[in-house]
Amino acid sequence: MSRGALPDSDETVPIVNDLAAAIIGAPEVAVFESLYAAHAGEARRLAAAILGDSELAADAVHAGFLEMLRYIVSGKRWHDADAARSVVMRNVRWAALKSHRSRKGVSLGLDRPTADASSDVQWAQAEARELAEQIVARLSPLHRVAIRMRYVDGLSNVESARLLEIHVDAFESRVRQALRAARRVARANGLDLGTAAP
Repeated sequence: MSRGALPDSDETVPIVNDLAAAIIGAPEVAVFESLYAAHAGEARRLAAAILGDSELAADAVHAGFLEMLRYIVSGKRWHDADAARSVVMRNVRWAALKSHRSRKGVSLGLDRPTADASSDVQWAQAEARELAEQIVARLSPLHRVAIRMRYVDGLSNVESARLLEIHVDAFESRVRQALRAARRVARANGLDLGTAAP
């Protein structure tokens, strides 16, 4: 399924992170998850070295990667792995230094082991989903229902139309309108989604 396109009427929609992919774009979510999986461990070590606290380091890493998500959805890409890594580390360093300045050297003594790589991917997916859910929460009830049925409940267009007692074309139109509205909300909140289909 291409960005902005609807699945066929009878196509089963995978539930996992499909809402984030529908709003933000599947390629963007995949790039974000890949960057997080590749660099989160090193980023955590960098932030921990600056902050001396694994819990605060995890917060700094998450803040840095949220900025990466903003870059990615605005269309920024890197042509080599070193350039992408450099941007990740710069964002995490910035978030860690900001945290360090704000707490003025106070150690909370919350040293905990770092999470493994599978939880890194899960975190990236959860963050993308959370962003999508925040966007959907700002939509009209009619649009929220259409998105919920299609991307959360995983119902086909036919099943959804039948439940709402409307024609399939009307439901497909409602989903397209809901996705356009979600993209407008995302842009209004600082996410540049590039040239997403209307």
